[in-house]
Amino acid sequence: MRHLAAKAWYFFYFGSRSFIHPYLNLYFRRLGLNERAVGVLAGVKPWVSGPSRYLWATFADKHRKHKLVLIGTLVVSVVCKTLIGASHAYWLLMVLVFIGEFFGAPNGTIADAAVLASCKQWLVWKATSVGCGRLGINSFTMGALISRFGIEAPFVGFPIFSIFAIIAGFTLDMSLLTSPDDAQQGEEKKLSPDGLSDQNVPLLVESMDNSGMQDMHASASDAENIGEDALDGGKGSSKGRSNNSENAVACSAKNGGDGNAGFFSKLRKVLSDPEVIIFLSMTFLMGIASGAIESFLFLYLDQLGAPEYLMGLALLVTCSAEVPVFALMDRILRYVGVQTMLHIVMGVFILRLLGYVMLAALPSTWWVLAIEPLHGVTFGCAWGAGTEFSRRIAPPGLDATLQAIFSGMYFGIGYGTGAVVGGALFNEFGPRIMYACVAMAVAVGWGMCLIAIRVLHGFRA
Repeated sequence: MRHLAAKAWYFFYFGSRSFIHPYLNLYFRRLGLNERAVGVLAGVKPWVSGPSRYLWATFADKHRKHKLVLIGTLVVSVVCKTLIGASHAYWLLMVLVFIGEFFGAPNGTIADAAVLASCKQWLVWKATSVGCGRLGINSFTMGALISRFGIEAPFVGFPIFSIFAIIAGFTLDMSLLTSPDDAQQGEEKKLSPDGLSDQNVPLLVESMDNSGMQDMHASASDAENIGEDALDGGKGSSKGRSNNSENAVACSAKNGGDGNAGFFSKLRKVLSDPEVIIFLSMTFLMGIASGAIESFLFLYLDQLGAPEYLMGLALLVTCSAEVPVFALMDRILRYVGVQTMLHIVMGVFILRLLGYVMLAALPSTWWVLAIEPLHGVTFGCAWGAGTEFSRRIAPPGLDATLQAIFSGMYFGIGYGTGAVVGGALFNEFGPRIMYACVAMAVAVGWGMCLIAIRVLHGFRA
């Protein structure tokens, strides 16, 4: 039943979003707004959703009101986003976008936390649902409908699909998030040594340096190394795993496992770890790249004369690339490791951005279909590795909060920066220069993160 509820939620939730979100900026442009104005509207959404996602998730965690927050915020966001289709004034669009994102931001975060806590093989279920909902119904079909009926077509399908998403939200199992015993259950899950998706890698594993594996000691300093250990991927000998399980229990008792540590004290301890800071910095860079790509790709194709059905077909290819990645994500992360996967994502983001730079020089806009499969890595692997890292470092009772921080940095602050800065560059210099500048910024930022990791590991050695 839990699996069925999760499948229904992701099918209808992402299905409804695929009706409207990919075409919003194209709608704004068809209203006569320039790329700078479109970039501001696109940037407002994630900048609002980032803090909102954190605030709502923190409220839900502290007051154990996860389902109330999920359903209430979803209803308000659906109403506001539907009204965008009947609005033309810039100030009214800004208000509706602001309110819609403020209430819509926590929907996916809280649902993800519930599914993570209650479902086995959750990535497989999500892959099936997202694949069917997003690519089977709403990608190519919506592009074709826009070509036939106009840019207002998405605002008809969105509220209909959203009604079913609201119903599906009621069926999600929130018991492990709202039960008084959820902290103990969450700790037991994190300490199980087998698997990634349901039996979860130990929260505290061996600390790595260039000389090899070293045992950890049950002290306060161990808890401060959570980020390094989570990025390490959980690899090591069975003896090391056994020792670490015992040490993790001891650390948990000292650092909040017994409920004595305050909510914000536990959160502050996790976020102060240098490895976690580096992870969030890389997440920010991914968000910048994603914001520039998703906010302006359809405007770029429109400028090149591509029809709307090609845009829909491009979205179909984009979403199709997610399915095998999500289906195999637990195996991929177990084989590759979280840290390595994050670096692979950074490299593929740069490759994808450079592909868009070259698109205008190619003989046909249909070549975009050769670039879009990279989305399977830049979104699928980034999301999988990021949520897995966030889950590992989350103390009991902060599951939704840590997921919100990751989502807020990627889909909020980073995405918004990419949208606003990308819009200004697009408006002044055109899309090719814009994508080239974003690729360069991501490459430089990634290089700085690599240097920081090297220096940090040398310092700790």
